[in-house]
Amino acid sequence: MTRDELIAALQAASGPSREFDHQIHALLGWKLGENSTGSLYFVSADGQRMFVQDVPHYTSSLDAAMTLVPKGVFQCMYIEVGLQHKHWNACGITRAGQGAIVTHAKTLTLAVCIAAVKAMEGE
Repeated sequence: MTRDELIAALQAASGPSREFDHQIHALLGWKLGENSTGSLYFVSADGQRMFVQDVPHYTSSLDAAMTLVPKGVFQCMYIEVGLQHKHWNACGITRAGQGAIVTHAKTLTLAVCIAAVKAMEGE
């Protein structure tokens, strides 16, 4: 899944997904592998291994999602907005020398994931 496909999928998501967590982890440079017993794991560029079940719950944990926000972010704010019986969640982040990235999603955690993935584009 490309970065743009992942962003679109996260924007359309109705809630957290381990598949999205794994896709985000792969975007961070981890490669999926399988050992001789059929267990799936991720391998980092330096050879570190992590079983798929140990991948952080980026799309369901705000703490895990915040680890995705790249270094150099000047400001990170989270807004929960309700208007005329409609409710949405938004996240805005700003990086030095770049415009703000503002996203919205069904959950606040998804909004943070989307903003962080978009911010990674400039790295």
